Amino acid sequence: MTAANRNLNSICKRALDIALSAIGLIIAAPLMGLICAAVWLDSPGPVIFAQERLGLKGKHFKIYKFRKFPPNWGDEGPAVTANFDVRMTRVGAILERTKLDELPQLWNILKGDMSLVGPRPESPRFADLFKDDYAKVLEYVPGLFGPNQIIFRNECEMYAPDQDMETCYREVLFPRKAEKDLSYFQRANCLTDLVLILKGMWITIAGLVNWQVFLGRDARVFALDAFLIAASWFLANALWFSGLPESLCFKIMINGLMIIPALLVPAMAIGGCYSHPPQYFSLHDALRLVFVLISSWLAIFILLIGLYRNISLYLAPLTGVIFLAFLSVPRVLRRISWERSQAKKQNNYNRIALYGAGRVGIAIAQLIKNGNLIGFLDDDPNLKGKMVGGKQVLGYESDIMTILKARPFNELWITFVPSDVKLSRLRMLCLQQNIRLYILPCIEPLSQVFQR
Repeated sequence: MTAANRNLNSICKRALDIALSAIGLIIAAPLMGLICAAVWLDSPGPVIFAQERLGLKGKHFKIYKFRKFPPNWGDEGPAVTANFDVRMTRVGAILERTKLDELPQLWNILKGDMSLVGPRPESPRFADLFKDDYAKVLEYVPGLFGPNQIIFRNECEMYAPDQDMETCYREVLFPRKAEKDLSYFQRANCLTDLVLILKGMWITIAGLVNWQVFLGRDARVFALDAFLIAASWFLANALWFSGLPESLCFKIMINGLMIIPALLVPAMAIGGCYSHPPQYFSLHDALRLVFVLISSWLAIFILLIGLYRNISLYLAPLTGVIFLAFLSVPRVLRRISWERSQAKKQNNYNRIALYGAGRVGIAIAQLIKNGNLIGFLDDDPNLKGKMVGGKQVLGYESDIMTILKARPFNELWITFVPSDVKLSRLRMLCLQQNIRLYILPCIEPLSQVFQR
């Protein structure tokens, strides 16, 4: 590209930045006002967060964003944001996912610190990475959109779970991003920038959902719930009208089969009914499901009344009850099935005998799944054969070989510190019988619990 073309492209780019950023600020003003209110109500404090970034030629400037973290957090923690970062506020997590936190950067663009299209401005913490060929990235004005903002739309999901995030960014992500930036901006012009802006806006919206995860895991759950909701509505109508309804009521039923699932499933998603894996369905999740279903169904039924004045009001409670049954029972059954499969797996590997049926032993027994605990050992003759904490005291130390024949176990947990002689005997026995021996008061941090 000749010098004249570069100057013309620079003038065109700056004119485009001023025009589009000014228009964007005007159009987005009402939304930005709502975001300001939401950020402040969620965690009172400054709603705009200013942070040092590297600009053109490495010059520092302040980038503006809506605050995603608590106001007293500052620059603590990693310089990169993880997926479901625990530092973020509730509103901050939404802003991060939607990328609405970056709207104030339109002001950076209007000022000239940034451009609509350019390399993503880096934190000064990563200034040492711009060396050799990568130093050329700083020759371009940083931007809101760019090839990396599209490719790395959900960058927070790209970090390895078993690696330090900053190390991963330095060694893996930054080189890939720098190479992409250099490849694009060495041949960019106003036309390609416009195409990139449109593509970036589309990716920002489409990237709200991780489609790979959704289609691989969540889509089946949503589809099943949509089917069960439709089936509940159909069954409620069939029960109330003692068969298929006629004329207008039949039309209401058919339209409801399309309208109700289309509204209720998103309402359940917004209400957090899909925030847990199905196998971890708990009492807390059940209460959430009941609340979200009842409140959402009432709102949807009011909408149906507005659309169809002849709808039977008795369908509201009848359908609601069927909803609760149809949507909760599969979740409960999934939880029971998962617990049984886990218990079966554990039973195949860990069979525990607990030595010491006192207060501590009973407390430890409550933490062990019943399928794993075969019973107690205790040297108190008054306890032998008795039930303690729902488990039988099977015998003394001298009965271990007999117990092994009747109820095999591969782990012996001792709830007290045995004498040296007793410990030597037990170690020898466990070594011969291939039993793992654990002295709980000597294991950190359990030792602190036993001392208390």
